[in-house]
Formats: sequence, structure tokens, C-alpha cells
Amino acid sequence: MNHFLVSNSEILQATIEAMGAVFCLIAMFFLQFNNKSKASKVVSTMFSIDSVVLLFDAGAYIFRGNISPFCLFMTRLCNFSVFALQIILALYAIHLTYILIEQYDVKPSPIYKYIGYALGLVAIIILVVNLFTNFMYYFDENNYYHRNSGFYIFNPLSILIMILTVFIVLRYHKQVNKELIIGILLYELIPAIAVFIQVF
Repeated sequence: MNHFLVSNSEILQATIEAMGAVFCLIAMFFLQFNNKSKASKVVSTMFSIDSVVLLFDAGAYIFRGNISPFCLFMTRLCNFSVFALQIILALYAIHLTYILIEQYDVKPSPIYKYIGYALGLVAIIILVVNLFTNFMYYFDENNYYHRNSGFYIFNPLSILIMILTVFIVLRYHKQVNKELIIGILLYELIPAIAVFIQVF
């Protein structure tokens, strides 16, 4: 008989992430019903994705270390979903940046979107390949997650997508206001630095 075991630190981590998910959902509903602009709809969608990412990340903490068939499945589902949704979220950030810049009657070149989509596609392919090869990450006999060599390809791809958003803003910085520039820089650079630190 398998006993479901969760440490206090894992419960704390999962609780913090669940609270973050609730905050994102509240923000999503607030934007959904109080602002109908195109940009607000995209931000609302991003908050909803953020909430799902946080819930899956919480699940990864809760189910790891347990080897029942359900926990094995959920750990794999949660980890895959977190990585995939992070890429989707980064692509949404590029889409939002285009919308915000276009509000200043500027038409950014579509090439940056295409580069972002290409990087995102490669990242998703790596994730799918990992399902069959453990190229990016794997789980040991106790159902704990471990990185593999492919992680060090996937991680830079996600960083590049975030940096691409920063590049777009800097490319058109003369046509937009400073508040927009600072907001997008903070939104992208802080997560990019966090993702970079994960490499070590």
C-alpha cells in the first residue's frame, strides 16, 4: 500500500502558489468585466494562464515523491504543463507588446513575432520529444524530477523569447512613452533573470 506523503515545505510552497493562482483569477475577472479593450483582454488571458501555471506548479510539489499510479501521472502532467504554458505565456507577452505599441500609431515589423513563434515551436517540440526520450527531464524511482541535457537547450529558448519582447520595446522606444517601456522591461527581465538562475 502506497502512503501519500507531503512535507511541510512542499505544503507551504503549494499553498503560496495556490494563493498566487487565486490572485491571478481575481485580476482576470476584474479585467474581464471592467475593461473591454483589446490589450485588457490579452492581459486577462495571461492572468488566466498564470493561474493555471501556478496550480500545476503547486501540483508538482504535492504529488512528487509519491509513487501511486495517480501521483505518477499527475507529476508528469503538472511538470509538462508548467513548461508548455510558460512558453505560451511568453508568446502572449510578445502579442501584447505589439498591441500596446500599435496604440501609438506604430506598426512593428512582424519579423519579431515570427522569430518568437519559431523559438516557441522548437521549445514545444523539445517538450513533446521529452515525453518519449527523457531528453529534457526525467523522474527517478521515487517520482522526483531531475533535469537532463535538453533542459539546457529549452531554458535558453524561453529566455530568448522573453528577451525578444524587451528588444521589440527598445527598438521602438522613441515612439512610445517611458511608462510602457519600464512596465514591459520589468515584466520580462525579472522572469528572464529568474529562469537564467534556474540553470545553476
